[in-house]
Parts: sequence; structure tokens; C-alpha cells
Amino acid sequence: MKPAGVKLIAFDLDGTLLDTVPSIARIVNEVLRIRGCKEHPPRDYEKFLGWGLRRTLELAAPSRLSHEEISEMFSAVITGYGRNPAGKIYPGISDLLKLVGTMGITAVVYSNKMESLARDSIDSCFPEKMFDEVIGLRNNAPPKPNPHALNRYLKDKNIPNSAVLLVGDSPVDFETAINGGFLFAGALWGYGLDGIASKWNFSTPLELMKWLTTHGR
Repeated sequence: MKPAGVKLIAFDLDGTLLDTVPSIARIVNEVLRIRGCKEHPPRDYEKFLGWGLRRTLELAAPSRLSHEEISEMFSAVITGYGRNPAGKIYPGISDLLKLVGTMGITAVVYSNKMESLARDSIDSCFPEKMFDEVIGLRNNAPPKPNPHALNRYLKDKNIPNSAVLLVGDSPVDFETAINGGFLFAGALWGYGLDGIASKWNFSTPLELMKWLTTHGR
């Protein structure tokens, strides 16, 4: 079965639009080192991402630390990340976003990162303003895989959930698509879907571009 048409694409941020592992690993490791905790190689952080920066820290830190200690360390992580929010744009992403624009498809960013940090990353890496909105963690709203934040954005947009394509690289994104009734495109160029075989998986943004020109209208 082919989708009837894609009217909106929601892009995950880390591991889909940007390779942010090097900067996140450096910042979290610095905080861990100051605390006398074990540091991790960057490849470990590929498995720690997807649930938000606080959860990334919790997975990297020793389980013996208290909630208060994690909160204190998290404040330091946020400060460090705020000084250097940028990541490296994956090859082909800029061309993909240009195609999406020419097709008249709305593009948004949908991340489990704090919304202010997600906006800083996007503004730094995509000054061309290619996105209609940057959707991140806000107040006490539930994170992905709960689709609440994207559904909040879609309210009164006259776009059915079945016409929304969620592009992501993690099981969290896949579960979000299922929970929200969205289409899903697996970004295999990212940090890994852990063996999840979604209906549409793409090794490169170019492959997704070719698919969109055939099925996205």
C-alpha cells in the first residue's frame, strides 16, 4: 500500500538532520570527568540518544548517583550544550529539505531535546529557515514516543495524521509514528534503528528524495 500523499514531514534532530554525537559526548564526558565518573567513547552515545539530554546523562552516569546529583550535573550539561549547540549536517540533508520545499510539503523539526536548545541547533545549522516549526520538549509535556507535541502542532492545521511522515533514526521515533498514526521513514544514515524493519527505510537522504518524488504527492 502506498501513502495517498505527504503533506507534512516531521524530522527528528539528532541522528537524522544533524550528527551531534561528537559534541554531546564531549560535553557529557566533561561533566562526568569533573564528578570523577567513568567517561564513554562517542559510539556509546549513539545508544544513549533519543529520549532527551537528561536521559542521555542518566544512561551515561553511574546508577549510584541520586536524583539531585543528576539534576545538578544536567544543569552543567545544558550550560555546556548552550555554548555549542551546533552539529554537523548529514550529507544530502540540505538537498532533501530544498526538495521538500519545492514540493510544497511543510517541514518541521520534532525532537526530544529541550525546545530552546533544539531551536539554537537549527538556527545555527540552517540559517535559511527551512522549517515551519521546531518542536521540542516544553514544560511538562510528555516526550516521544508520546505523540502529544506533534499532535498539538497539528491541531487546526487541516493535516490528517495519516498524511504526516515522521523521519527518524531510533526506535523512539518508530514508536512515536505508531502511537500517532503517522507514516514513518527510517533514517538508516543515523544512529541505528536496532533491527527495526519499518515499511520504508532509507540508507541516505538521496534515497528518501527519490521515494518522495514518486510517492510523496
